[in-house]
Amino acid sequence: MTQGKILLVKPSDVYPVTKKGIYNRTWMPISLANCAAMLENEGFECKIVDAHADRLDIDDVAKDAKEYDKIFVTSTDIERWECPGTDIDSFIKTSQECAKVNPNVYVIGVHGSLHPQDIIEKTHAKAVIKGEPEESVLEICQGKDLHEVKGISFKNGTSEVINNEKRKPMDMTILPTPAYHLLDSSKYFYEVLGKNFALFEGSRGCYYGCKFCLKEMFGNPVRSKKPEQMIKEVDEAVTKHGVKTAQFIDLEYTLNKDMYMPVLDHLIEKNYDFKWCCQARADNLDEELLVKMKKAGCVMILCGIESGSEKTLKSIRKGLTLEKVKRGIATAKKVGIDTCCFFMFGFPGETKEDMKETIKFTKELNPTYVSFHDLIPHKTTDFFHHKDELDNHDLAVKMRRLGYLHFYLRPSYIAGRLFRKDILNIGRQLKLFWGFVK
Repeated sequence: MTQGKILLVKPSDVYPVTKKGIYNRTWMPISLANCAAMLENEGFECKIVDAHADRLDIDDVAKDAKEYDKIFVTSTDIERWECPGTDIDSFIKTSQECAKVNPNVYVIGVHGSLHPQDIIEKTHAKAVIKGEPEESVLEICQGKDLHEVKGISFKNGTSEVINNEKRKPMDMTILPTPAYHLLDSSKYFYEVLGKNFALFEGSRGCYYGCKFCLKEMFGNPVRSKKPEQMIKEVDEAVTKHGVKTAQFIDLEYTLNKDMYMPVLDHLIEKNYDFKWCCQARADNLDEELLVKMKKAGCVMILCGIESGSEKTLKSIRKGLTLEKVKRGIATAKKVGIDTCCFFMFGFPGETKEDMKETIKFTKELNPTYVSFHDLIPHKTTDFFHHKDELDNHDLAVKMRRLGYLHFYLRPSYIAGRLFRKDILNIGRQLKLFWGFVK
């Protein structure tokens, strides 16, 4: 007999690019799949509604909500825990409409974690789950008194919001394989990698202390799954659920060698029709490791460089130098792995000349792809305390657009992509590029 019926919702968002330059990818909501897997292990019946992937109207989601005992709506899944967007209208409206037909609505994600009182008021939710959601979701569904559930904020029949004790970072080894059977891999894709796309998560947390980075959802210290967990997840996704491409979403993949080396060995042995990418710092790109990653199916590495100005890199406590970046990206090129480098504009004290240095550096570095973003000083980051000093936002927006124009419209870049016969990716990239600069 089922313990109850639980609905987990990822709201629809603007696709592909918002007016503020945020790209809303169509990626699997893995944190919801984690929650569903834990709930199913305890006898609950679960459904995941990905309104973003299915392009569902808010009313369609709300109609579905009537039939469930509890509903959980997320403002941000794992891929947005570090860099959430600021346009959450769809999340707010989805939560409100669900609450109209079912009072048992709870919300998950960065926005509620940072601003619990504001989000409770706006969403009409029964409670906000702050930080990692899995254990709190399970306890709520099991009927635990809200006063006793760590890591949540809720109203107790009054206008006062009660903020419970913070939950400790979870032990990653207790997570079951995500409920891939509740998601259709054919709906998900990464424009520069391909279709039938999934996310794999081997660890949470980061060893570094960049001033702009939002870590509220991850907690510290860095925690990892066991190698056998990851091997089981990859095997199940690839052999049972049609996954052909994926990203290992860990904030720093290459430092987790004890966990990932056995996974790489397994992928090399299996030789699946499967290619993947990961995130890593440019100064951690070791040739021996990269050669093994390539053999295991890695085709791209995503690196947060942030700036092409040494002065700016030092001021944001990135711990990188431009020379280290050049060496790392050159090593990846030598091995034959594509690179996507991320840069930001709008740091405190950053001048137009500093931003020009960044654009110039991207062309010298010449990775496979670049992505430019504006600084958002989120609460709990060092830069939040200096948000009143940020007077260069309009300039940052202008320079972001200029950066895309200068990088992607170079004749040498276009010729290089054509030489690789990479017509499909050129089309995808131009689509995204136009979304950012229009």
